[in-house]
Amino acid sequence: SNFSGQLGDNSTDDRHAPVAVDASGLLAGKAVTSVSPGLYFSCAIASGAAYCWGGNGDGQLGTTGVDDPSLSPVAVQASDPSDELFGKAVSSLSAGAFFSCVVAGGSAYCWGNNDRGQLGDNATQASWTPIAVNTTGDMAGKTVTGISAGYESVAAVAEAEATVRFQPNGGTGSMPDQASLLPAALNANTFTRTGYSFDRWTTQADGGGDSYANRATFPFTADATLYAQWTANVAPMPTPTPTPTPTATPTPTPTTSPTPTGSAPG
Repeated sequence: SNFSGQLGDNSTDDRHAPVAVDASGLLAGKAVTSVSPGLYFSCAIASGAAYCWGGNGDGQLGTTGVDDPSLSPVAVQASDPSDELFGKAVSSLSAGAFFSCVVAGGSAYCWGNNDRGQLGDNATQASWTPIAVNTTGDMAGKTVTGISAGYESVAAVAEAEATVRFQPNGGTGSMPDQASLLPAALNANTFTRTGYSFDRWTTQADGGGDSYANRATFPFTADATLYAQWTANVAPMPTPTPTPTPTATPTPTPTTSPTPTGSAPG
């Protein structure tokens, strides 16, 4: 069915086999990475931006108007600095019944019909352009990584970053905190300690708890403090100076006195 132009081929002709979405306009030269069909309309992500086509009775195309369907892709409003999506790369998109939602810059935005509160802005007033999902409650401080629109509801995946703080534990220097949503390699140690070599990180200052090698993968499931553990450098043993062997003094050979020669007495 294509009576609202939801196939995006610049017509309203029904198709019984796949047809390419019109890419002669705004999609020209762009890489489409995701497509989501809604009810009588469709949306896509192309080169980090959102585009929609088809029916627009509730502002589900994300432009500044309603009613007029679009038979080919139009850009979701993001061109003005006052637009919620201005300067943000769209990473996830999902279309529902007469509304759409995206993830951009770690936050969720929706537009279109809102009679059931599906736009998540703590209201029921429709919005023709993207508005931010309310994050003052359970989503406070969390990064949105995925979103899925149902018929009149939305579900999102939102995670809080875990932060690791590094302590020199007798060493000197400084290291910035490291935050991540997912398991990641720890930053390389930059602390130093005179007479010692860095050995490992531990979750307790006395060397107890969990242990991690330099640059090891850390789970980042909760905030943590890691303490540097040190190994004392062992000074090399001095090379002994060899004692010279004394030269033996030869024993002199005793001299034998000659027997005197003489005439035998007569």
